[in-house]
Amino acid sequence: MGSDGPASSNNHNLFQAMKVAALLQKGVHRDPTIMTAEKVLEMATIDGARAIGLEHLVGSLEVGKRADVVIVDTSHPAMTPIHHPVSSLVYSALGHEVSDVFVDGAYLLRNGEFTQLNQKEVMARSQRAAHSLAVRTGNDKARGWRSATF
Repeated sequence: MGSDGPASSNNHNLFQAMKVAALLQKGVHRDPTIMTAEKVLEMATIDGARAIGLEHLVGSLEVGKRADVVIVDTSHPAMTPIHHPVSSLVYSALGHEVSDVFVDGAYLLRNGEFTQLNQKEVMARSQRAAHSLAVRTGNDKARGWRSATF
């Protein structure tokens, strides 16, 4: 499940997207069993890969596929106690518990530190690109707070 972004949900947090996906289905259907944590994790991994036609390359740990791995530090207070690991990941993880990330076998995040990029520079470039887009589309003017009127 690729996380979208600020234009539609105001963040890039896949863990939050998993939790919301599970909770929304339970609320809409008024059935706490309708969406399991395991299904949500599948949606975020192999089902996400299927959705973009890349299930033969990514989405699960299998021989011949790219080694994309995220390691979550389960000793973080937000993850404690753990009764069911998958449920804890889906319902308790906030995102900052990710300690290490491998993409296609390359070690990109080690002990919470990026290994192949300068995070501040990437964020600055992103902000400049967003501002440039806002200017080009006429959306760069400050918008004041306005409450809903009914």
